[in-house]
Amino acid sequence: MNRVAIVLGAIVFLGFAGSARAQSDNICSEIVFAPGDIQGTIDAAMPGDTICLSGTHNVEFLFIIPDQKALTLRSLPGETATLDGGGGGALIVVADNVTIRDLDFRNFSIAIFAVATKNLSVLDNSFSNVIEAVLGDSTLLGPNQGMTVDGNSVAAAAFGLGFQDCDTCKIKSNYLSTLNQSIEVQTHGQSAGISIQDNFVAGAPGIIVTTSAGDELFGTLISGNRLEVLTRGIVLISRGDMRETQLIKNEFVCTSTGDSTTAVDLAPQEDGVLTGTKFILNEFAGCDTEIDDRPGSDRIILPPSMDGEIQTLRDLTTSRLAQ
Repeated sequence: MNRVAIVLGAIVFLGFAGSARAQSDNICSEIVFAPGDIQGTIDAAMPGDTICLSGTHNVEFLFIIPDQKALTLRSLPGETATLDGGGGGALIVVADNVTIRDLDFRNFSIAIFAVATKNLSVLDNSFSNVIEAVLGDSTLLGPNQGMTVDGNSVAAAAFGLGFQDCDTCKIKSNYLSTLNQSIEVQTHGQSAGISIQDNFVAGAPGIIVTTSAGDELFGTLISGNRLEVLTRGIVLISRGDMRETQLIKNEFVCTSTGDSTTAVDLAPQEDGVLTGTKFILNEFAGCDTEIDDRPGSDRIILPPSMDGEIQTLRDLTTSRLAQ
């Protein structure tokens, strides 16, 4: 497999004999200059390596698989490297203790597709012209655990951040402006310890938390978020058992151009349980309804067009892991 001449590239760039590691203050184990071979560098990396990217890279699919643990994929310090998916594709992560940071993702289907990871960190990236920025999938190999998504910017996207059965996951300090839901948490089993804190959210709706029939979600913390509400700000939909959700110090600013606005929609469905929801020091401005707790209010259904995108990524992941 063709490898990028990383060390030689660094020497030419610097104009003196030195390593890629020396160029970036001992941060980078390897540097990939556009249009280099990112996948080949990932495949050759050792656990704990930091792969730094420079320039704009046209890629469709990248894989970080289970034997490539504890990798960091990031921009070269002082730069913002771009990954351009060309209108499709994804960075698929199936490894533990991976960090993805300081990158600019453009023109992807689902930019980061996480499968059964532990301690995945997605930090300070930007996402634009994507269908979904980050999706944590639980149906293929099991749930993600301990995921942190912090300091990212999502704009010109259909959807923002989606999580399925994500135990002890932290969604913090992100800026999201999306056409549909900005943050969605779903359970298909039992989840706990999810926190959604200090995000700026402008979506329709902004934050959705759902449980399926027979599933459980306990102790979700939604705190310190600012939501520009076009239709609904936070929606809790329970077809299973959702308890002890805490909404603390969130700011709801309703900015509808015609539709009625609801800041918080509590929506138990069918035989679902939705109890113990706590509201503490939240602020509401301009909303037609601050808290709507009527049973059977609106359902949120992921558009069918997304099902094919997600299944394609699951199939690709299964194929890659079988190699």
